[in-house]
Amino acid sequence: MEHKRHHWVPTSYLDAWVDPQAPTSKEPYVWVFTKDGKPLDHSTTQNLFHKKDLYTIRAKDGSRDLYVETKLLHGIESNFVPVRDKLSRGESLTTTELLHLCAFTAALRGRTLPTVKSIAASYQDVKRQIDRIATAQHKQFGMGSDPDPLASLRQDPTYADVEAMANNPAVAWLVGSLRLYVPALTAMHLTVLRTADVTGFITSDNPCVLTDADIASYPAFYKAPQLGSQEAEVTLPLSPRMYALFSWSRRHNTVTVGPETVELVNRQTCAFSDQRVVVCRNEFRPQWLPIGLGQAEK
Repeated sequence: MEHKRHHWVPTSYLDAWVDPQAPTSKEPYVWVFTKDGKPLDHSTTQNLFHKKDLYTIRAKDGSRDLYVETKLLHGIESNFVPVRDKLSRGESLTTTELLHLCAFTAALRGRTLPTVKSIAASYQDVKRQIDRIATAQHKQFGMGSDPDPLASLRQDPTYADVEAMANNPAVAWLVGSLRLYVPALTAMHLTVLRTADVTGFITSDNPCVLTDADIASYPAFYKAPQLGSQEAEVTLPLSPRMYALFSWSRRHNTVTVGPETVELVNRQTCAFSDQRVVVCRNEFRPQWLPIGLGQAEK
C-alpha cells in the first residue's frame, strides 16, 4: 500500500532544524531529546513523528480514502514552505501568504498524535458512560426483545458520532481545528520573533501551543485556554531562527530577541511537548527544562 506512513509533524517543517554541521556524507539529520533532556541521538526527519494510516478514511468495503493525507495536508504543507522562506528573508507576507501560514498553524494545532490521543480518550470516556447507563437501563427495564443493550443506540446518529470520535478522531479533529483556528488566526496579530543564537528556537512532537494568561481567573469548570480571550496567544516555532506568535494585542511585526527570551520560549516548547523535542545542534540546555523537571523556579 502507498502512503501508509502519515507524519503528524511534517518533514518539510522539521527540515529547518537539520544540523548545518552534519557531514555531507550522511543524510541530513536533526537532534532529538526527551522533554527532560535525555539525548536520543540524531534522526532523519522522515523517521520522526509518524503513524500508519493516521489520516486515512476507511470506507465500509475496507478501501482507503487518502484525500486528507495526499491532498489537504500536502497542499497546506506545500504552501507553508515558501512562506517560511520569505519570512526568513525578512520580506512581508501578502494576505494570501498569511492565510497559508495560518492554515499550517491551525493544522498543526489539531493534527498531532498527542492531540488525537487526548481527544480519543475524552470521547472513549463519554462512550463508556453512555454504554454503562444504557446497559443498566436495559438490565433493569428489559427494553425490547433484543438482547443487545446498545442495539437502539447504534441507530442514533449522535451515538455514531461519539463512537467515531472515540475510535478515530484524527480527521474530524483536524477539520474542526482548521475551521476554528484559521479565521481566528487571520484576525489576530502576527509577530515573528527572531534570534541570532547559534542553537536558537527548538521544536517538538507537539509544537503549536495555545496559552491564555487569563486562565487563572476562570471558574474551575472552564480552566482551559480560551482562543477568544484577549490574553490568548498561539505560538509555533518556524525554524531555529524564527518563532511565530499570534495574539489579539497590538505588537510589532518583527522583534529580535535575546538569549533570555529564547530560553523562556524554548521552555514553553519543551513543557508542551508530548515526549520529544528537536534541536538543530547536539545540545540541550538545562534552562529549557519545564518547572518540575529539574528547572527550579527562581
